[in-house]
Formats: sequence, C-alpha cells, structure tokens
Amino acid sequence: MNRKNPIAVFDSGIGGLSTLLHLQELLPYEDFIYYADEKHFPYGEKTNEEILSYVNQIINYFQEVEVKLVVIACNTVSTFIDQLQVRYDIPLFDVISPTINHILKIKDIKSILLLGTEVTVKSKNYERNLSDYQFNSCVCYDFARLVETGDLNNPIIDKTLLACPKSDVVILGCTHYSFLKDKIKSYFNESVIVDSSKEVAINVWNFLHTNNLFNNQNIDGMIRLITSGNPEKFALKVKKVLIPNFDLKMKADAL
Repeated sequence: MNRKNPIAVFDSGIGGLSTLLHLQELLPYEDFIYYADEKHFPYGEKTNEEILSYVNQIINYFQEVEVKLVVIACNTVSTFIDQLQVRYDIPLFDVISPTINHILKIKDIKSILLLGTEVTVKSKNYERNLSDYQFNSCVCYDFARLVETGDLNNPIIDKTLLACPKSDVVILGCTHYSFLKDKIKSYFNESVIVDSSKEVAINVWNFLHTNNLFNNQNIDGMIRLITSGNPEKFALKVKKVLIPNFDLKMKADAL
C-alpha cells in the first residue's frame, strides 16, 4: 500500500461530505477522492440487492485507481460492512462501528435514540450492539432529501423530531444529518449528540498512524469530487449549500 495514494470516500449524495470535512481537518496533507452516487440517491429507499450492486461498482472503481483505503460515509451502506469486507482486500471503514465504540465509552447514560433511514433502523445494527441501554429509533423520512436540496428549515424536520423521545444520547445515524446538527441539538439540548461522520474520521487517523501510512507531503492535499449525476449541479450544490470555504482546486466530474 502506497502512503501517497488517495483516500476514497463515498455516499449516495452530499451527506458524506460531512465525513470528508472531518477527515480533511484531521488529515490536511492527504489527497481525497469523493464519489457521490447521486444517480441512485437515496440509498435508504433501495433494496439490499440494489445497494450492494451500486456499492460494488464504486469500490471496484476505487481499486482501479489505487486508493489506499475506502471510507463508507453512509450508515445505510455500513449495515453491509461484513459482506463487503469478505469481498475486498482493501481496508474498508464503516461509520457504524466507531460510533458504537464511542457510545460504549460514555459514562452515566441509560437511554439512546437513533435517528436514521429506514434501512439503517431496520438493520438493527446499532440496537444489537447497544442492547444494555433503553434503545429507541426514529426513521427520518425525507431528511436526506431535504439536506440535498438545502431545505434545512423545512417543517417536516421539526414535526419528525417532535415525535422522537428524549434520550441521553442521540445518534446521527445518517451522514446527511450532520448538516442538521444545530437543529437536532435544539430539540435534544440535554442529550449527547454523537455524529457518525466524526467518529469514522478519528478511526481512519488511528489506522494511518498505527500503520505508518500518513502522506508525508508538505502541502495541503487535493480533493477530487466525482458524481454519477450532473457534475455542474453537484459542484454548485457543494459550493452554495454546504461547503463555501472549500478550496476549489477540486473538480466535479462523472465516471
């Protein structure tokens, strides 16, 4: 594995950019490739077979361009991590495992609330591993779609959050929800908000450190954005809605 190879990150849309932001903050000298599978957005409404078909194509592409690891910046896809790790030799990092490990270290909590897509909630990946706590979940229909369009103050968000029970810990179980963190925090102001995007970034840093795989270049890394959708619209979405401060040495193109 070449330490100078880029790190790959992917999601069904722009939600995984929240993960990329955390990765870039911790690893400023790394190069990144971010793939937004907008053609198949949202993954949370697809069948298991469809999701695995899309993901296999993306990871195969990452192998062809010789990335050094792949970050699955999507809770929905992360529910299939065991199947994917058997298929691929390349290191794969899901967002669910580090999130669970982080929660298990939090002291004096009794209740947990998962906010997620239908696929993530139905998989029970979080629930199985956090069975010692009072566990509740809310399927947040349309949250990811609203983030994609920049409609962060839509009343659907408020209506959904009002129906969710108060808990000691609230898991942002979709990387899109990171961009709704302030609104979610306003409803659960006494809860610990756990962001899966942040936890996987820490996990990647630890892996690179342990295996001496940091890119040792002395300049800021480059970011390449790829979309299966419309490149121009995607670039505008990134700049206007979510990341106006990104260094646009990057370009958005299509496979």
